[in-house]
Amino acid sequence: MDSKTSKNPYKERYIAGSSKCTTKSLSVILTQILTVFKDGLQTYSDRVYSTSGINQMWILKNSKELLDHFVSNTLSSVKSIKTFDISTLYTTIPHAKLKECLKQIIHFSLFYKNGKPRYKYLVLNRDSGYFVKHHTDCKQKYTEDTINKMLEFLIDNICVVFGNIIFQQTIGIPMGTNCAPLLADLFLYSYESEFLQNLVKSGKKTVAKSFNYTYRYIDDVLSLNNHKFGNM
Repeated sequence: MDSKTSKNPYKERYIAGSSKCTTKSLSVILTQILTVFKDGLQTYSDRVYSTSGINQMWILKNSKELLDHFVSNTLSSVKSIKTFDISTLYTTIPHAKLKECLKQIIHFSLFYKNGKPRYKYLVLNRDSGYFVKHHTDCKQKYTEDTINKMLEFLIDNICVVFGNIIFQQTIGIPMGTNCAPLLADLFLYSYESEFLQNLVKSGKKTVAKSFNYTYRYIDDVLSLNNHKFGNM
């Protein structure tokens, strides 16, 4: 059980450990796979920023990334700081929406906008992974359909043992499984990027740019010099 002493009123939450869970090996592989997709989205977002000046990737890997930003940018330019916390992120994500968002991200990464294949496989090695356009002799390779089925199986088979009773989780994702942070990150990214793209399409590019110094670590959000955040 995890204590949230920073909350007022004081709260506690249960965290399900998965060290001996039957889906742990699947979750470990999905962690590698989703990391490759996340890195690919970061590269794509960097290209978007270089052409449009809009940052649509708010995800932080760790607190050091935020500190590096403060080192590379003068603190005197920071006029306002807003922080937010998604208090029930893991336990309220609907499974259907989670699957839909992940499928869209996977398809976007593997196919061009016109529907033609960009990559055929995602290949994993010991420490990393990469995309392959056509052929590979590597045994640990995954297609779009295979990855979607792996994710669906994991999400549909989340079970928690409490005492002598087995509960199947029908909403939310377990905080104890390996790929849970990536599932949450990519789920929120899909809405964040869509939000910014819709601002641009509606002619509000300046408003979209006001979110450039917005950062999110899982369910904690920090936004600098942005009076729009929380008021839209």
